Amino acid sequence: GIEIKEGSVGVYTIGNYVSLPSPATKDSYIYMAPSDKLTLTYSGSTSGNATGIYYDNDLGQTIITPINVHLNVATANHTGIIAGIVAKDNIPGGTGSIINSGNITTDTGGVYGIVAGDVDVFNSGSIDVGVLGGKGGTGIFSTRAGVSTDGSLIAVNGNNAIGIYAVNEDNTTPVLPSLISDRVISVTGTGTMNINDKNSVGVYVKDNGSGFLTLNNSTNLILNSNIINATDRVIGLVLENSQGNSNNNQNTGNIKVNNYNVGIYLNDSNIINNSTFDLTNSLSGIGIFATNAISNRKIELQGSTFNITTSGTLNSDIPIGVYVSGNNYNINGGTGTIYNVGPNGIGNFLNGDSSSKTVGDFTYSLSSDTNNVAIGAYYLNGTFGDSGTVTLNSTGTLGDSPIGLFYGANSTQNKSDIIVNGSNELIGIYGKELNFSNLGDINLNTKSIGSY
Repeated sequence: GIEIKEGSVGVYTIGNYVSLPSPATKDSYIYMAPSDKLTLTYSGSTSGNATGIYYDNDLGQTIITPINVHLNVATANHTGIIAGIVAKDNIPGGTGSIINSGNITTDTGGVYGIVAGDVDVFNSGSIDVGVLGGKGGTGIFSTRAGVSTDGSLIAVNGNNAIGIYAVNEDNTTPVLPSLISDRVISVTGTGTMNINDKNSVGVYVKDNGSGFLTLNNSTNLILNSNIINATDRVIGLVLENSQGNSNNNQNTGNIKVNNYNVGIYLNDSNIINNSTFDLTNSLSGIGIFATNAISNRKIELQGSTFNITTSGTLNSDIPIGVYVSGNNYNINGGTGTIYNVGPNGIGNFLNGDSSSKTVGDFTYSLSSDTNNVAIGAYYLNGTFGDSGTVTLNSTGTLGDSPIGLFYGANSTQNKSDIIVNGSNELIGIYGKELNFSNLGDINLNTKSIGSY
C-alpha cells in the first residue's frame, strides 16, 4: 500500500487512461492490471485532503478505470476529503467522462469513492465507503456532471452517509444552461439501495434552479428500520432547487419508509413519481415531504400507491403519504393514484395558502379502530381540493368513521367531486367552525355522511 499525507496523490495522470487492459503498453500509459488493488492509508493532518488516483481530463477524453481502490484514514477526527478517484475538467460542463468498473472500499469510513468535476461518471463497480454502525462516506460526488450507476452498487453505510451527491454549483464558476448540455443523474437497476444507520441520504441532487441536473431513479430504496427518533432520520431521495429539464425529475423506484424516515424530500423542486411507498407499521414516516417552493411546483403521482399503517395512537405517531409545508405546491393525482390508509394515518397533508392544493383524481381506502380514524386528505390554512374526483372506500369502521377530506383551520373551499363507496360508514367532508363553500358534487353509494 501507499501512505499519503495532506495534499498527496497516489497516482496522477494527464489526459487519457491510468489503466487499460492488455495490450496497453507501459511505455505509453501508467499501467495497472484490472485485478490490481491500490491501497492507500492517509496519516496527515485532521483537515488535509488526499487522493488515490487523480485524472486531469482537460482534453475531454473518456477515462477507463477498472482498478480496485481501498482507502483508510489513520488520522483520528479527520474532517478533510480523502477520495479514491478524482476526475476533473477545468472547462465547466466539460465533455469528458470516466468509466469505472473497479471496486472502492474502506475499513475506516469517512471517505469519498469517486469525485468528479465537469466529468460524467459511468459506474459499474461496487462502492462502499462507510462503515456500518460507524462513520459514513460519500459514494459518488459530482459537480456539474452526469452520473449513471446501478443503485444497488452503492452501499450507504455509516452515519451521515450519502450514496450519490450531485451539485450544480460551487463558489467559483456559475453554470449557464444555454452554454452546455443538461446532465442526468441516472440511478437504475432491479436491485435495492439500502440506506442504513443515521442521518444518511441515498441520492442528493442540488441544482441552482436552471434545470441543468435531472434525476431519473428506478432503484428501489429501503430506509433504516432501526431509527427511534426523528433527529436520526434517513432520507431516500433529496431534490434541492431542482425543477429538472423538460423531462422533469422522475422516480419509479419503490420506497420502504420505516419509522421517522422520509422517502423523498423536495426543497423548491418538482417530481414525477410512479411507484409504491410502503409505510406499513411506520411511526411518523413520510412518503414525500415538500417545502420552500418559490413558484409553482408539482408533485405528479399518476400510478403511485401509498400503503400507510401504524401501531402508534398518538398525534406524533401519524404516518403521512405526502406532506406539503408551505405554498406553491400542487399534488397532482390521476389514474392509479391510490392511498390505503389505516387508523391514525393520513394520505395527503397540506399546510399553506390557496396556492397549495390537490388536483386530479385520488382514491382513498380508509379504516378506523376504537382509538383512531384514517384521513384521506387533511387541509389547513387555505389549501384545498381544486379539481378532479375523489373516490372514498371505507374498508373497516370501528368507533368513529374515517374521514375522506378533513378541512381544518382557515379552510374556505372544496372544489373536488366526491364519490363514497363501500359497505362501512365514512364521512366525505369534515370541517368545524368554518366559513366554507363546497363547490364539488358528493355522491353517496353507501350508508355514509356527505359532509359534517
